[in-house]
Amino acid sequence: MSKEAYMFFFGFKEGAASGADKDYLVEDPKFKLQNHAVQITTKGTDEFPSHIFEWANMKLVVTKSGSIGKSGFPNINIECTKQAVFDVVTGEEMPSARHKPNAGSTSSNTGHDHSTVSKNS
Repeated sequence: MSKEAYMFFFGFKEGAASGADKDYLVEDPKFKLQNHAVQITTKGTDEFPSHIFEWANMKLVVTKSGSIGKSGFPNINIECTKQAVFDVVTGEEMPSARHKPNAGSTSSNTGHDHSTVSKNS
């Protein structure tokens, strides 16, 4: 995981320029990850178009799990929970999610077309 990801998701800060924390990222015990907008785009193929899912206000809970192996990468889990969005003037709940089906397809599918495969008996 990159230095930037540790700082963004877990609130780590760079250690002091000298002393025991030099060259370390140090945990900030007061850190709280703010709500964020989330977009998920699926990859389209010749058979299946891509989809785009968007949410305006998501609470993110990021956890590390598992063991750290030779690669040094722990498993990162990101849990997203949709939060309500309210109109400031009326106080009514506003739409905060959208989905774009059939967002497009690509010709990068490396599979083959079964309808053109000759059959040997």
